[in-house]
Amino acid sequence: MNRFLLVLVTSCLTAGLVAADLAARVEFVPVITPPGYHKKATLILQGKGMAILDAQSAWTPLGRYLYDLARDPALMEAHVHHLLSAPENWPVERSPLFDGPNAVNQGHRLVRQIPAFVRLVRAAPAIPQVIKDGLLPSGWQEACEDVFRRRINADGLMAQGDHVTTMALSFHFLRTGWGAMGLRPERIYTLEHAQHLVRHLLTCPYIINDQDRWLEIDEAFRKRHLKPEYDDPLLLKDGTALFTGGLFIGWKTTLPSLHATWDALATINTLFAFHPEADPGKPGSIFHHWAQEPAERRAIASRTFALLTRKLWTGYRDAREPSWCRIVAGKVTTASDLPGDVEQLLDHAGYTVKDMTAWAEACWQEVYGKPKRNTTDGVQALLAILDGKVLTRLTAPSGYQKKPADDEVDDDR
Repeated sequence: MNRFLLVLVTSCLTAGLVAADLAARVEFVPVITPPGYHKKATLILQGKGMAILDAQSAWTPLGRYLYDLARDPALMEAHVHHLLSAPENWPVERSPLFDGPNAVNQGHRLVRQIPAFVRLVRAAPAIPQVIKDGLLPSGWQEACEDVFRRRINADGLMAQGDHVTTMALSFHFLRTGWGAMGLRPERIYTLEHAQHLVRHLLTCPYIINDQDRWLEIDEAFRKRHLKPEYDDPLLLKDGTALFTGGLFIGWKTTLPSLHATWDALATINTLFAFHPEADPGKPGSIFHHWAQEPAERRAIASRTFALLTRKLWTGYRDAREPSWCRIVAGKVTTASDLPGDVEQLLDHAGYTVKDMTAWAEACWQEVYGKPKRNTTDGVQALLAILDGKVLTRLTAPSGYQKKPADDEVDDDR
């Protein structure tokens, strides 16, 4: 009996020490990504990899950082502030259409790990209940939504001072990021914010590209797009690069791409799902602000979607590949297939023909098909507006999106 009491007391003391160690307050120092974090790796409890506990059952730097974010909205505020203000995350870059600070880290991947972290902690017998009870406290959801909502500027993009994020970041957070965090995207992108973002997407020169243009580039731009992660073959001629019409630009200093076009289409569909009013003349429509723009600015979207839908319908539907992006018979066209005055810099291993074909399919689905997560009604409503009509018959339910299944991984390369 005495031995049993001794074991019991020792176990209680050990648990108390573990709880005290895990709950110990340490100074929170915001970083872009904490040590131990690996892009797209799977979070694990302990072991080799992206672990949250070390061999002594203490927090790893990554585990401690996620614990802080999951227990205190004020620390989420500090993290987001640092992400949007840290000079090392915002180098100045140039393209023919943009010149200014451009974020290196997209910022959505780390915070999306919070639910996985919480699940691991709550399922771990070795972690005391007092630690588990401190996660996601009452008011955490609303406070974190406010952290993001307050940073959306008059163009519908998250910003802090001169640092303005990309369209692609809004897409990642809207499509799966905030939902994965347990936040409600429609309470972050309120109707007014949604209207501002749609207007910006459909008029901003460094986002929407309505026609083929050969634009002058400098050597820094050329070298930047020789990196393996670039997604489309680059056509060059006499110091200029081809900006393909009918596509969107997602990262300010890149070229128009199928990847970014999918982002833009999915963003429109997602926002429309939250605010399903098809008539741009009504204040409740996400297209309302854009519809107030002068005719020449609205015509940018008309030209872009005329090109895009024709390419999708006549190119992708029949060929099942983005032939207009120099993909033929499952291969990138060679230099011998091009005019003599055009130089083609072929894609590297980062994005393949298979990737580009998948993005063409994703664009098709967002315009005409049945996407996994949201309806096509937003884009269909816009196409009707561009045709001088108002969509009156919705083809699928609108409203809050369903939670993605475990196998519906967001391809956010």
